[in-house]
Amino acid sequence: MNLAVTLGFGGTALVLAGEPHQGSNVRAFVVAAACWTAGYTSALAPSGPWAVIQWVLGPLVFPALMAVLLRYPRSQPLGLPNRVLVVGLAGLLVVLRATSALVSEPAWHGFNPRAWWPTVTRSPTVAVICDVGVTVVGTGAALLFAVIAARRLYRTEGIDRRLLHPVATAALAAAVVVGAEVTSGTATLSPTAADIVFGVEALALLTIPAAFGVSAVRRRLAHAAMSQLVVALARPVTPDHVRRVLAESLSDPTLRVIYHHPDGEGHVDPGGMTVDLAPVYADRCTRTVATPDGTPLATLDMHPSLAGHPNLVDAAFSAARLALENSWLQATTKASLTEVRESRARIVGAGDEARRRLERDLHDGVQQRLLALKVALAIARPRATSPDDRAMIDMVRAELQETLDELRGLARGLHPAILTEAGLGPAVHSVVERLPLEVDIRVDKERLDPIVDATAYFVCCEALANIVKHSGARRAAVDVERHGTVLHVSIRDDGSGGAEEKAGGGLAGLRDRVMAVGGSMRILSDGGGTRVQVTIPCA
Repeated sequence: MNLAVTLGFGGTALVLAGEPHQGSNVRAFVVAAACWTAGYTSALAPSGPWAVIQWVLGPLVFPALMAVLLRYPRSQPLGLPNRVLVVGLAGLLVVLRATSALVSEPAWHGFNPRAWWPTVTRSPTVAVICDVGVTVVGTGAALLFAVIAARRLYRTEGIDRRLLHPVATAALAAAVVVGAEVTSGTATLSPTAADIVFGVEALALLTIPAAFGVSAVRRRLAHAAMSQLVVALARPVTPDHVRRVLAESLSDPTLRVIYHHPDGEGHVDPGGMTVDLAPVYADRCTRTVATPDGTPLATLDMHPSLAGHPNLVDAAFSAARLALENSWLQATTKASLTEVRESRARIVGAGDEARRRLERDLHDGVQQRLLALKVALAIARPRATSPDDRAMIDMVRAELQETLDELRGLARGLHPAILTEAGLGPAVHSVVERLPLEVDIRVDKERLDPIVDATAYFVCCEALANIVKHSGARRAAVDVERHGTVLHVSIRDDGSGGAEEKAGGGLAGLRDRVMAVGGSMRILSDGGGTRVQVTIPCA
């Protein structure tokens, strides 16, 4: 069992030596193997100094293993608190055991009386105190070891958790068994019982090298998964698929791919939406992927644990570089289309605002002046003495009234004031009141964004105008309903059908306006009438 534990620790050191950035953990396992070896060599050379070496250095196995547990799966230097913990534990155990050796005989501790022993004076009381101190410190160290294993397993995330899980589980089990064995050392056991206790302890410690073997296999399987990554990304893929495959290969569900904008400024997500990269750098691991000529393609925002596995990340990037180039093209194309749609929406919004401003200027300016002129003519008519003068005034008043009617119609065509003041429903009712056919209207009362309201209003106006001009219908219906984040507009009639969308026609212009705000339009026309269906985003 002793030889198995030694070989297990030494084999683990060899396995870790083949992995990058594991030098400190390799040295810790070499120390553990050497100390464990020193712990049983006294049985092979009973008359030499091995007994005192076993007595003083044997317990150092556990500080060495604790140092590994505090670092693995990385091998960075221990922080000051952890360094004080490991060095303090090792120093305390050595001092207690060395003091016990100086005031005792080898036979007091079960060694051969002929063994070399550095006795200075014989003091059974001090020896017992030191031995009890070692028991208390050992039990406390075992409990602390268990707490550290559970705490690290709970706090570790990402690929580090996948590698640490078997190691922390084995360390937790070993700590419980060793703590029980150290505590039982204060009791008087028969040789058979002592052998059983030692055997259980050795088996528990053997689970640690076995766990490191499992972790090493998992690490190699993670690298082997890069070949599967190449296969998964060999066919044309979407940006979302590239992100998902990379996340699975690197065991990081939080991974994000942020693409660089082709103009060199800004970043976009796989959907083409602009994102701010600054918050990403706060506490994450980031890597930038570039083309062979150095053009940046994407920045990968990953879990911090991947910073300790650069070879794995490099392998994933190399396998995914071509797919990232393709998805970069898709994402930046989506971004360009999004910019075009936003630009068209801004143009439509600016046009609507110009219409509202012109309608307001006509209403508050020209129309008021014409009304004032009409009032002045009404005042002047009774004062006219000649029938010809009164006839002329009546003719001017009639022309003026006709001009006012045309001006109001023009203002309504530009942008009806009722749409801004009362909403879409009253505005559609005001249009229908002037039409020579019966129209059923069902419009939600909810006020929406002005651009959405204006687009829906002009859809209704254009569709109803086409019905009056071309369909010969006697009845029509207008339905405007909101479902979630989409406004549905439907205008149907019972006319002759046959409506066609011609280049430069009203329906073509209507489709352009709807598409400018991200909507869509369908025209269903046959012998049973025509239906215009429009959907407009209204989130």
